Amino acid sequence: MPSGQTFTMDNGGTFQWQLGPSGYDSIEFLNGNGDLVFTGTPNMVLELNDAGGLIGAGEKVYLFQGYNSLTGTPSWTVDATAVTGDPDWDTSSITFGTDATGIYFTGLSVVPEPATLALLALGGLGMLLRRRR
Repeated sequence: MPSGQTFTMDNGGTFQWQLGPSGYDSIEFLNGNGDLVFTGTPNMVLELNDAGGLIGAGEKVYLFQGYNSLTGTPSWTVDATAVTGDPDWDTSSITFGTDATGIYFTGLSVVPEPATLALLALGGLGMLLRRRR
């Protein structure tokens, strides 16, 4: 975002977020010079879109960063209906926060495929059988 600009999201606004193989979407204010404003009673929607990326466990994913001032504290609803195919994402543990860097969320995790779980179980069983001999 250009330096010195104000970015405003109105109540009910949607942030369409995409996780790609080389990173994720984030709105960055250049030179720490700009204002982020959430108006009214800001009930925002975070719409997740998958483009083949992965997030580490506990990783902070910044939605907005580098702003000079923040007005309003949004509450967020997560919409994962646009996510299709593998991997499946578990959004039940997502929490939002604010720190000196910006507004972030954590807790998005990938649900392993049944085939992956089956392979892990077979490997563990094989290790137990080999150990008994």
